[in-house]
Amino acid sequence: MNWKFSGDRPVYQQIMENIRGAVLRGELPPGGRVPSVRELAMQAQVNPNTMQRALTELEREGLLIGGGTSGRTVTKEEKILEAMRQQALEDLARERVENARVEKRYDGDLWLDARPSPRKTLARIEPAEIPCGEGVLALPRLFVGNTDHIAIKGPNGAGKTTLLEHVRALLDPEITLLDIPQELDATQRAAVLARADALSDAERGAVLSIVAQLNSRPDRILEGGSTSPGEMRKLMLAIGMLDRPELIIMDEPTNHLDLHSTEALERALAAYPGALLLVSHDHAFLEACTDRIWEVRGGIVREA
Repeated sequence: MNWKFSGDRPVYQQIMENIRGAVLRGELPPGGRVPSVRELAMQAQVNPNTMQRALTELEREGLLIGGGTSGRTVTKEEKILEAMRQQALEDLARERVENARVEKRYDGDLWLDARPSPRKTLARIEPAEIPCGEGVLALPRLFVGNTDHIAIKGPNGAGKTTLLEHVRALLDPEITLLDIPQELDATQRAAVLARADALSDAERGAVLSIVAQLNSRPDRILEGGSTSPGEMRKLMLAIGMLDRPELIIMDEPTNHLDLHSTEALERALAAYPGALLLVSHDHAFLEACTDRIWEVRGGIVREA
């Protein structure tokens, strides 16, 4: 164990963290014997009373079991061990987001694993008239490049969703796509939570870190059923990033988000190196994270 102590917190709390870390790393396995107070105090070069306090607190948590003359052992209770693992992941996520907040500008670390598609063009839209409500929507020749950040703007009912559906139908199925709808239905929510439950520890840590950097508490995400619509979409985005998508489509991405979450998402999408298709009524948001505009108005699509 690494017995280094700082002066910003009580030593017994730092001892507790060291022992939890040793359990997580397997240095103190479940059911394994814990060295005596005297042995540990000598290793850490601390007062035995301080070590005793730390071990007693860990017994109260259930991580350690007092064994009388046979000494203490690490619990074999999987629920307690799993809770400790989850807490460690949440602490790591919070530490990462606090470090990220040292600079006000988002530094794009979330997206370093994503790369633009090797295809220079992800979709080509030929001039056409497509059904839209009771009328038609006239399309010019358009394309989606592998690094284009495209905003789709227009009044309600103009045909933005129709245009988006048309683009989806033209995409090659081999393109890695992350498609986040305006509202997740019960089936989509269940699918997201099921995938979250199946994540490895490393994947879960990465996902919770992204969620934290988008200004949500990772522990709320773990609650599942009580997760808000905005947090569900953040979770869907975070899990989807594990697939390193070449294109992200988001319909009204700022729905259900507070100001801080909107700003965090804006900075994250602006730094994303792949292609984006965003439908939103938030013009300031679109201006910050897109570089091309498709305007839908009066039954016509124009590139502004």
